Amino acid sequence: PEGMAEDFASRLQAPIDQAIDTRISTQKELDLWEQERIRLTERYDQLQREQADLTDRLTQLQKEIADRQSLALSLETQINEARAMAAEIEPFLASVYPRIRQEVEADLPFLSAERKDRLDHLKQVLDDPEVSVSEKFRKTMETLLVEAAYGNTSDVYQEQLRLEGDERMFSVLRVGRVALFCLSPDQNLAGYYSVAEGTWRPLPGRWCRDLQAAIDMAEKRRPADLVKLPLGKLAGREGNPHE
Repeated sequence: PEGMAEDFASRLQAPIDQAIDTRISTQKELDLWEQERIRLTERYDQLQREQADLTDRLTQLQKEIADRQSLALSLETQINEARAMAAEIEPFLASVYPRIRQEVEADLPFLSAERKDRLDHLKQVLDDPEVSVSEKFRKTMETLLVEAAYGNTSDVYQEQLRLEGDERMFSVLRVGRVALFCLSPDQNLAGYYSVAEGTWRPLPGRWCRDLQAAIDMAEKRRPADLVKLPLGKLAGREGNPHE
């Protein structure tokens, strides 16, 4: 009986051990599956976040594409308008140039070399097919502004002139576009430019002091003040400049 009991216990222990081993093995597999489930769940959540980010980025890119297409359409419209405007501006600029040159040639002969150089440069710009219309327009407007400014300013410069058969260096005073006066360095000989005669004519010596004062003010060597110049006589009685 004792042997039978041991044999029975031995036979009973075997399935118990097997069941325990199976349980342990199953638990390990369950643990592994749980770890895999957690990993896959985290990966799924991550992919969902990435998908949401990519969806937002796609929406943003689609908006940018739409905005760029709209901008491209607007720019194309502006380009077409600019081309149409350029086709109109170029003939206009070509017609403006001879009028500027004509005005300069008919004007008082001040800063002749400087103004001629400016006009020659403008002509080169207008004739150059490689220069853009905008640059041609800018240069033309720049020339017009410089010429217009001469009417509202006065300045003094040095120039070699012939007055009463005497050629020497004079200080030339430009009063806007109204008149040109000259004064010798020794302040003993003064003159004005006669538009009617197209030459320099002398002024009475009594004008020398006033001319020197006007020159000093134009060169900012003395405060601005009222000064008397023979503008009225030149405009109305050029035939009698000595009066």
